[in-house]
Amino acid sequence: MRKALLVGIDAYAPVPLKGCVADATRMGALLGQHYNKQENFDCELLLSPPKRITRPVLRKALRDLWATDTDVTLFYF
Repeated sequence: MRKALLVGIDAYAPVPLKGCVADATRMGALLGQHYNKQENFDCELLLSPPKRITRPVLRKALRDLWATDTDVTLFYF
């Protein structure tokens, strides 16, 4: 099994960023399947907006990512 956690945060105060959510979303689509449509990584996306990603939210997601036995684990931030 291959698992990936992809984080994209545009909602930084006081100056929001542009493109982080789009980059994480696109990487999730790219890693989710091979060119021949076979499943690749099981991807979880944490995106802000819509979700508010705090330190506890990110830590829980990382613990969950590494809690199971996997062949490959990927963290994209």
